[in-house]
Amino acid sequence: MGKGNACVNGPYEGLFYIDNDYTNVFRHEDNCEDTVLQKDLSTEALSSDDWLFDDEGSANELDDVLECFMENFTRRYPGPHQQFEDIPASDYRVIYYIPQNAINAYPGTLTQNPTDNSGVILN
Repeated sequence: MGKGNACVNGPYEGLFYIDNDYTNVFRHEDNCEDTVLQKDLSTEALSSDDWLFDDEGSANELDDVLECFMENFTRRYPGPHQQFEDIPASDYRVIYYIPQNAINAYPGTLTQNPTDNSGVILN
């Protein structure tokens, strides 16, 4: 299985790949504080016995990478991921919805394209 063995279907689907080179952490055999990402090690260093895979460091790095990815992704594409979030009416994401009882209670004739704001009631 390689990086190219993935396919998405549909206009709203996407694939995001996070390479293990950016999440796998190795520590030096002699010094546990000396850690490095896999992407920064040469093939020779990886195949030697000087560097050991760090399970805890890799898990922490993966958590950090995923948290950062999700934060950036949801900031860039806000959507229904927080369906019960209280959004003020002045927010840019608001789509104005006028309930039928408010339409029925409106004093006067409603038109498709009002020409002014007279008679507009904002609560």
